[in-house]
Amino acid sequence: MHPDPNTLTKQCLHATYERSSMALFQKPFFKSKNTSVEDEYNNGVKCLQRKDWAAASRHLSVAAKGGHVSAIYNLSLLWGGGLVTPYDFDLAADCWYKAAAMEHPKAKQTLWLIEAADRGGFGTDNLV
Repeated sequence: MHPDPNTLTKQCLHATYERSSMALFQKPFFKSKNTSVEDEYNNGVKCLQRKDWAAASRHLSVAAKGGHVSAIYNLSLLWGGGLVTPYDFDLAADCWYKAAAMEHPKAKQTLWLIEAADRGGFGTDNLV
């Protein structure tokens, strides 16, 4: 019996979140010149450190709207890893691709996870 690809993808995203993003919070890849955007990002990071996923999502969403690439990447991990509800893998994938296009190093390194799901015929619409 083969493992469920949906479960494996969720596990990979959650493991990626646990391993990579917390280290990234210690040394941000990007710092916004806009202080209000940077403040929202920093507040989101503090919420992540407290494991307050919903509040982190709210703060990081505001920072992402301001173009904060690290916020966009971290939202992809939050939303794709099932840490906030409703779970939205398509939105997470969009953020992941956007962060990679904006040269976020971790997003570029791990983009293969999303691309492999698409090539495997699962597609992001089927990864729930």
